[in-house]
Amino acid sequence: MNTSAAFKAAGLKEADNGLLGTGERRRVRSLAAALGAVPTLPAIPNLSLSRLGLARITQADKWLDTLLAGRHSSPQVVRQLAARRQLRDKTQALSTAFAKEGDYAKAYQYFLQYTAYKDSLTAEATTRRLAALEYRQNLLKKEAQIQRLNKERLLRAQAARRQEQFVVGLGVCVGLLALFAFALSRNNRARRLANEQLSEQKDALQHALAELKTAQSQLIQSEKMASLGELTAGIAHEIQNPLNFVNNFSEVSTELLEELLEHRRQPSPDPALEDELLTDVHQNLLRINQHGHRASTIVKGMLEHARTSTGQKTPIDLNALIEEYGKLAYHSARAKDKAFEAKLALHLDPHLGPVLAVPQDLSRVLLNVFTNAFYAVQQKARSAGPAYHPEVQVRTQREAGQVKIQIRDNGSGIPEAIRQKVLQPFFTTKPTGEGTGLGLSLSYDIITKGHGGTFVLDSEEGDFTELTLTLPVG
Repeated sequence: MNTSAAFKAAGLKEADNGLLGTGERRRVRSLAAALGAVPTLPAIPNLSLSRLGLARITQADKWLDTLLAGRHSSPQVVRQLAARRQLRDKTQALSTAFAKEGDYAKAYQYFLQYTAYKDSLTAEATTRRLAALEYRQNLLKKEAQIQRLNKERLLRAQAARRQEQFVVGLGVCVGLLALFAFALSRNNRARRLANEQLSEQKDALQHALAELKTAQSQLIQSEKMASLGELTAGIAHEIQNPLNFVNNFSEVSTELLEELLEHRRQPSPDPALEDELLTDVHQNLLRINQHGHRASTIVKGMLEHARTSTGQKTPIDLNALIEEYGKLAYHSARAKDKAFEAKLALHLDPHLGPVLAVPQDLSRVLLNVFTNAFYAVQQKARSAGPAYHPEVQVRTQREAGQVKIQIRDNGSGIPEAIRQKVLQPFFTTKPTGEGTGLGLSLSYDIITKGHGGTFVLDSEEGDFTELTLTLPVG
């Protein structure tokens, strides 16, 4: 508002409120009426509007307006501030009016009241402003603190979540470790049980192996005894011939000596007759000695066959060994069947030379093979008729650093269905009691494992059977 209007309104209200005396009230009313016709304030000497506080609304007024219009200000405070502001404006208007009349004492008095009200309002506004600023500052601090607390709570929540995840992960790891430990424990227990079972099985297998070795030794001994029986039968027939010669020549020699003694008792003995008789006796003794050596050789071979093998290889005359055991096997077959006749055809390489072998083992092989060959032709001879001529052929030759022995018979042959079984232990085609089924199996092991050779069987049912043995020379 302008100064005239303010003064007029303030003067009238001041007079109505009884703040002034009767004369002053009339004066104020007249001044107010006079001011109503004055549009502007006159110039006051040596007094600026800024000194009278009539400048534009100060910053305090803006703060007061803010406080009065604020939603958070209490109604009582608003009323008090509005009343003070109204009084400030009234005193300002009166000071201005009295200054215009030239009553500077009254103008100054009201100016002091105006200043007091203004300072009070300014201080109140400043205080309120400061309080508001402080409140706002505190509010900002609280908000910052709340944000910090929220951030800390978020961080704590994240930390708690991470810790929870860590605890969960740790729990999972512990669970996995427990599961792994349980599985490992079960595995160890199962392995321990398996080891115990394997140990028990090992002990049982070792015990069974020991029993099998014992049984094998007994069976080998039985086979040796069986082959020894075959050998004995042949020896009995073979040794009979040299014994007959020994007996016959010894008897003839005895008769010749008796005749010589009787001739010497005569008065005139004939020296020529004595020489003749002595020559006959000498020849008979040589024949006795020859057939005695033959019998000794047969007995020696029998003892070597029955003796336990040492596994020591020595150079042997393979042709002589084949010839000897071929004849022994033939005579053994003849000892069982006096009517049996067969041809033993020997085609022996004279340049074969000595062969490194174990004599006892190789003699068992030859005896088993020859015995089977003569048994085969003997069985076929019983059913084939007179047109059949049993024959066993033996051929030796040296080639490519090894010695080959082929023994072939024209017997009944081996059926194809059992051809793969004849080398298995305990398999035999002979009737019960005539074979153990170990002859060819042991022969195969002696040739292949004991001597590093080969043992090949070839046969045609009803036609022939041929065994080819190879031995390394060195």
